[in-house]
Amino acid sequence: MIGLFVKRPAMTLMFVLVFVVMGIVSYSNLIIESTPRIEFPLVTIRTEYTGATPEEIETQIIKKLEDAVSEISAIKKIESYAYENYGFIIIEFEIGSDVNIKSIEVKDKVEPVINDLPYDAQKPVIAKFDPLVEPIIDLILTGEGIDGRTLYEYADKNIKDRITTTEGVASVDIFGGKERQINVWLDHMMMKKYFIATNSVVYAINKRNVTIPGGTIDQQATKSSVRLVGEFDTVDQIRNMNIVSAEGNRLRLHDIATVEDSYKTVETYTRFNNQDVVGLSIKKLSDGDAVTIVEKLKKTIGEIRETLPDHMKLAIAYDSTVFILTDTHKTVQNIFFGIILTVLILFVFLGDWRVTVIASVVIPTSLISAFFLMDLSEFSINFMTLLAIATSLGTLIANALVVIENVDMHMAQGKTPVQAAVDGTKGAAVAVFASAGTNLVVFTPIAFMGGIVGQFMQQFGLTVVYATIFSILASFSLTPMLCGLLLRPRRETTKKTRSLLDYLRTLSESALASLIAEYHRVFKKLFSYPKTALLICLLLLIGGCYPLSFIGSEFVPASDQDKIKITVEMPQGTLVEKTLHIVENIEDIVSQLPEVTSYLSYVGIDGPETASITVNLTPALDRSRSDLDLINVLIPEAAKIPDAEISFSRGDSGPSEADMTIDIYGEDYDT
Repeated sequence: MIGLFVKRPAMTLMFVLVFVVMGIVSYSNLIIESTPRIEFPLVTIRTEYTGATPEEIETQIIKKLEDAVSEISAIKKIESYAYENYGFIIIEFEIGSDVNIKSIEVKDKVEPVINDLPYDAQKPVIAKFDPLVEPIIDLILTGEGIDGRTLYEYADKNIKDRITTTEGVASVDIFGGKERQINVWLDHMMMKKYFIATNSVVYAINKRNVTIPGGTIDQQATKSSVRLVGEFDTVDQIRNMNIVSAEGNRLRLHDIATVEDSYKTVETYTRFNNQDVVGLSIKKLSDGDAVTIVEKLKKTIGEIRETLPDHMKLAIAYDSTVFILTDTHKTVQNIFFGIILTVLILFVFLGDWRVTVIASVVIPTSLISAFFLMDLSEFSINFMTLLAIATSLGTLIANALVVIENVDMHMAQGKTPVQAAVDGTKGAAVAVFASAGTNLVVFTPIAFMGGIVGQFMQQFGLTVVYATIFSILASFSLTPMLCGLLLRPRRETTKKTRSLLDYLRTLSESALASLIAEYHRVFKKLFSYPKTALLICLLLLIGGCYPLSFIGSEFVPASDQDKIKITVEMPQGTLVEKTLHIVENIEDIVSQLPEVTSYLSYVGIDGPETASITVNLTPALDRSRSDLDLINVLIPEAAKIPDAEISFSRGDSGPSEADMTIDIYGEDYDT
């Protein structure tokens, strides 16, 4: 088979090009993301109960739901949180559990107890939970001299629908501003006078504010739909609607009530750079490509901007793909430079441009071909797969060099380039399989580790395996073919006929000869004193292991990112206005840092006592202090703010558990 590849270069070239072309096509199909997708075995239950206290949420909702789901198998732990107006339960299953099946089981257990919950409580919402899911982009709508209600209405009616229809968008949430609400203030004295009950007014408004289908009218050649339109269009229509008293008197609503065009009680605030704004938080579908979706969104945003009213502006406050693309481009750039440096080092030490050409062709061919199997495995371009590609470079060049060196040795024996390519490759087969086999043996088990870490490492391990497989194929097809075409027997040179490459080869060979001679000298010295040599090796081993106890460990190494996340949690029962005041104090502290470019604050999204601030920093290369240095500056200042639990995290690290937690258990809070 090797002889066939060497003697038929056109066939070999077509064979290799098939994988290269498929790799290029597959690369265009791979999505770009920061980390591999991980399926967390978590299911959540959220139940809203407007007006309820945390104690009522706990006793009337959470305990009943906990009792219902506790019978499900493979539950690791259940965490429940009771807040004003809603309760939240997180069910964590054992690693390896199918979260889709478990969510169905949770639904089956919750359905029978829904009737036992308070009548006016909302139906529990069951969903798979991913703590790493965050909005891919945040927009802000501002307007000079425009009130919050107008901004909210425009965002809700004109912007939200256009963004939602963008391919890949899962949801658009609007925060901040003032949502329109028609308030009807009843005059109890007038209602008593005309014997009208509150329920009668509510019933009359609901009955009047409907559109009823009226069937169809068939004509000779057409069919028309009929609707009885009754929904209110203006506030005056509400004021002037008829109300019938118990005695049969016909009144207008404005006779017994004041109808006010107002807004709902403000429960959330959005701020950008110390300015109140309306925020639109956009999330993608779970299998969507954030980079592609954001590109489409930016086109849509550009179209929306052209239709905005005067003095109204729509801006991007946060774009998650900026860090993803920057980090990916840096890594790809480093891999590219690594390949170039590898080729240059080969050229310097071997002094043969032909060997350099062979290596520079074989390495990218194997890497590009690996994208084909990555696409079949539904992988993505992320820092783990890019790390795997960088890790594979050593094996790729080692396999190529073993074959080239062996072919060169056979050529020195007087064989023709073609015959030397065949015999040399056969002679190097064992070495190539041994070199590649170690990679397969080491990285295949890594790809099939269990748990969350296993999901995280799977793409890394298999990408190395895929690159190694194509490296083996290239070693027995492309490499010997190129050796047969390009390599030539080394000619004897004289001082007059020597070229710069000959001098370079002579220099590298003499340097290597000196290193080998020195190695032999040290090697003989060690073998002259075997006990001393073993003792030195043992001391080096112990000395290398000793510092391990002082070296920390972490799942993913921290990197300097261009974003800091701040979360604020106030005591239960805190009004959203108080939380807003705390956020304003934090914003004043953040604004003092020269490295800060902007900051976006959400207040009250997860309850009136919670808030989050996203702080955008200048690029890491343009500042002298790292994100961790800036966090260490902010912590002492934030600690001065009373009654607030303020935590900081780096970039998109997502939520994490504390290093140590202390749980206090009891039947009730008064014990």
